[in-house]
Amino acid sequence: MSDLAQQDLDKEMRARWENLRNSSKVWRDHATAEEFEWGLLHPQLARELYTLPSEVLLARAAKEMVLGGPKAVIAAEERVVELEKELERTQQERTEALQRLEMSDKELNEV
Repeated sequence: MSDLAQQDLDKEMRARWENLRNSSKVWRDHATAEEFEWGLLHPQLARELYTLPSEVLLARAAKEMVLGGPKAVIAAEERVVELEKELERTQQERTEALQRLEMSDKELNEV
């Protein structure tokens, strides 16, 4: 770190990661993931690394490990999609069964 060049302290900082947003799902998009990887030393992350107590950082890391991080989110989102498809299929089957029931009732009432 001692080999770093002198920086103008009043110079405006520019973000190098123009497409990276708080809502970016870096684990879903390869280009965004690359941009995120290049930005691992983002000023906010660096500030947190050097200013937060180690207990807070360790607690965050433990929470991430317990929750599974992005992999758990992906798995949950995939499961949601599966369940939505299953719900749609079940609702369609229910509608068809109700229509068959109504037709059967009409046939019985006509006889």
